[in-house]
Amino acid sequence: MNAFETVQLSNSSKQRLVVLVGYYYLTNPIYYALREQLSDFEVIYYFPKDIIGADINYASDERVDLLKNDLNYCELDYDPPWFCLRRSYWYNRSFLSKFWMWVKTVFTVSYYSRRVLNDISTLKPSAVLCTSDIFYVPRLIEEYMPNIPLFVLQPSFLDLREKSARFQSAKYLVNKVISRLFENQPYFGMECRSSNLLVWGEKTYDYYAGRRSNVFRVVNPAHKALRDEVGKLRTAGRNLILSKLKLSFERKTIVIFVDHFETLYDESFQDRYESCCIEMLKFLQRTFNVIIKTHPNGDIKYWRQLFAQDIGEAACVIRDVEKAELMAVCDIAIATNSYALVEAAIGGSVSINFFPGEEVNEVDSREGITKCYAHNAKSVESLLEFVGYLANNARLEECQRFSVAAVNHLFFPEKNTENFEKLLLSAICSGSQIKQCRDHMV
Repeated sequence: MNAFETVQLSNSSKQRLVVLVGYYYLTNPIYYALREQLSDFEVIYYFPKDIIGADINYASDERVDLLKNDLNYCELDYDPPWFCLRRSYWYNRSFLSKFWMWVKTVFTVSYYSRRVLNDISTLKPSAVLCTSDIFYVPRLIEEYMPNIPLFVLQPSFLDLREKSARFQSAKYLVNKVISRLFENQPYFGMECRSSNLLVWGEKTYDYYAGRRSNVFRVVNPAHKALRDEVGKLRTAGRNLILSKLKLSFERKTIVIFVDHFETLYDESFQDRYESCCIEMLKFLQRTFNVIIKTHPNGDIKYWRQLFAQDIGEAACVIRDVEKAELMAVCDIAIATNSYALVEAAIGGSVSINFFPGEEVNEVDSREGITKCYAHNAKSVESLLEFVGYLANNARLEECQRFSVAAVNHLFFPEKNTENFEKLLLSAICSGSQIKQCRDHMV
């Protein structure tokens, strides 16, 4: 049974929220959190096999698990040409292969669109939520189903960073043939102007409120769920998690989040970054557990090979792990301009931002996220000196309290945020956007 059958058999009087899969690793935490937190809603998870992220989503382990185990999950029963990337990722394909993909897309997108719209109709949503309007399907729903309230919820800092549009000329030409297939500009939250945009930073709210209507500041449901779950696991499950990772109960644990930065900076930066990571590992594993966590889309074989000669019994390289479990054993988190540092701080860890070198550090401070960092390190020496300072338990606990206070101020404010569930009900009441009905919500 899948969500289509669940909906057909359902006798529930609850409102129904359909959550669109963006990237699984970003959307899954929000979907699971909403299922727990929205008591007046039946939450359905729908994968439309959108153009963006097709290669990553196709091979996702999360997708396999959802297909097997979640009765509220369903996906489009049709593989569009961009989704059939079994042999190679998009960036590895030849120019001719990419050209034919564009041609196939132009000739099949009309059929694809009809199938998606039919699925949405079958699911009978009271409202639809997505995590980015840079994807095609939210624009499709906005145009052809204007009476269904559409919500765009900020999932991370991924699409907030200002960046130049890729393949701009090609997308412009395709959009002349197929309206709105590709985004017209590169910024999250600025494509579906009739949607209700939900963001969770004060500065981000001010930024968007000055540029479009229907902008609301909320507490990210995934943040709340992560904080609650990590709190429980730190108390009751820490030793069991460390045991599964074959790490010591007696040591403090450092998590190093590694990634590739060639496209953001250059290969020389990546080479220097990897050398620094090896140096950090050699030193830190003498006194700490060290978990090297790769990006959810990363090639774990690459990183295992990189660290193979230097890794000891007190360290491991992992990719697929429950986020709350990882944060529950993490005392100190190290990453480079990463959302993982925010999540680590939400879980009560000390976050260190490591950016080796003198290049312009393009960290997005719109949310004030640098306030979550206990330290900014530009060299291994600076990083190791600060970690040495944290080796004292009293100092570590002091920095952890600092992280909790910063997170509460930034992401869990007591005032000036909207109730998520009431926003949904208000939009359903008013037909699309949140209007006068919200004044009558209890």
